[in-house]
Amino acid sequence: MLATAIPLISSLVLATSVRAAPSTVSVYNGWLSAGCFEDSINARVLPNQRYPAGGPSAMTVELCVDACRADGFSVAGLEWAQECWCGDDIPSNGAQSCDMACKGNPNEHCGGGNRINVYQYSNIATYNDWTFDNCYTDSIWNRVLPNQLSVSGGMTIEKCLDACDAAGYAFGGVEWGKECWCGNTGPTEIVQDQRCDTRCEGDSSELCGGGNGLSVYHNSNPKGPSNLPSYKDWTYDNCFVDSRWNRVLPQQLSISGPMTIESV
Repeated sequence: MLATAIPLISSLVLATSVRAAPSTVSVYNGWLSAGCFEDSINARVLPNQRYPAGGPSAMTVELCVDACRADGFSVAGLEWAQECWCGDDIPSNGAQSCDMACKGNPNEHCGGGNRINVYQYSNIATYNDWTFDNCYTDSIWNRVLPNQLSVSGGMTIEKCLDACDAAGYAFGGVEWGKECWCGNTGPTEIVQDQRCDTRCEGDSSELCGGGNGLSVYHNSNPKGPSNLPSYKDWTYDNCFVDSRWNRVLPQQLSISGPMTIESV
C-alpha cells in the first residue's frame, strides 16, 4: 500500500498594531479647547512663548497650559507639534488643519504649520467679591455646602454666586453643570482628578463642577443675613426679648416648606 504524503500547509498570520489617530483635548484642569486658528511668525496671535520642562520633544497640551497658567495667562496655544504660546485673548481667525501630533504625546493634537490649537482657562478667577478656591469632593449623602439654591435660566457661575451672595453666604459652589450650592464653612477635601470638568448649562465657556465635584468660590465680604425692612403691608419693628414661659406673641403657626419672613 502506498502511503500518500499530505503536505502540511501552515498559514502565517501577521498581526499589526494600529495606532489611534491623535485627537484634540477638549477639557483639562479648568481649560477648554477654543478651536484651531491661523498664526504667523510675523504676527503672533499669542505673543508669549514658553518652554515647558522636557523641551520641544516632550511637548503635550497639559505641559503647555500648565506653563501658561503658572505665569498668569488665561489663553494657551500649541503649534508645529512642539511649540507653546501664551496670551490673554482668543484669536479671531479660525482655521482648519490643526492636526499635528504632539511630540510628547502622539494621541494629542498640537496645532500645525501656522496653525495653533488654542485653549482658554474657563474657571472664573474672580467675580465681584468672590475668588475661585478649588475643586472639592462632594457627595449627595454629605454635602460640603449644604444649601442648594435655584437660579432662573441655565446655570452659570455668576448666577450661582449672585444667589449665594444675596442669601448672605460666604461660600458658593457649582456642580454637575447645573447645581448651585451655598454655605458658610469651606470644604477641605480637594479633588486630585479632573472631576470639575462639566460645562455650565447656561454658558458653555464656563465649567460648573462635575460629578461629585464642586467648584468652590469664597466671598471675602459676605453680607450675612439681614432684616427685611418691609413686605406688602408689613414693616419691620425691632428685636424683642422672648421666653418660652411668657411669649410676647402667644399664637404659633406652622407653614409648609422652609421658613422665610415672606412665608409667615
